[in-house]
Amino acid sequence: MIKKKTSFFIPLFLIGIVVILVLIKAFNHNVFKRTPAETLQIANERMHIIGPDVLTSMQTDKVLILEIGVQKVIPSFPSEIEIKSIEFNRLLSKETRKIFADKKKKVLFAENVSEAAKVWTLLTSMGYNDLLIYDPDQKKPAGTTDTILNGNEELHYSFKPDYTELK
Repeated sequence: MIKKKTSFFIPLFLIGIVVILVLIKAFNHNVFKRTPAETLQIANERMHIIGPDVLTSMQTDKVLILEIGVQKVIPSFPSEIEIKSIEFNRLLSKETRKIFADKKKKVLFAENVSEAAKVWTLLTSMGYNDLLIYDPDQKKPAGTTDTILNGNEELHYSFKPDYTELK
């Protein structure tokens, strides 16, 4: 009699563990919803880097600027646009997820464009849409250039590989 109860209990116990693990994964908001290849495809298809000209031409009631981290120099944004500050280490908190539930376009602004691009990549991989990166040095109209690919950076030194002599 005892053997029958334990033989029935073991499969039921294993099924219960599997159901609990599936529920934990389903309700975890901090998981990637896109593969790296999908995120890269989105990055290549969309012109998600904007400059001051594009930002001022957007409807201010449909835009939210998110300052990532502490800013030493804040560019002049149109006064009608709502600005919220988020610490980088609080990016995935419950309060921040509420901000991303809003239907407004989120413009990510950080001390440098690469920090904003990191946040964009993370959030896009997690399934968030309508994210833009603000680049104050973007001089060309939207859709004609991508500052990360074509660059607004200038090389100040010529490239000379370091050859060490073997003796």
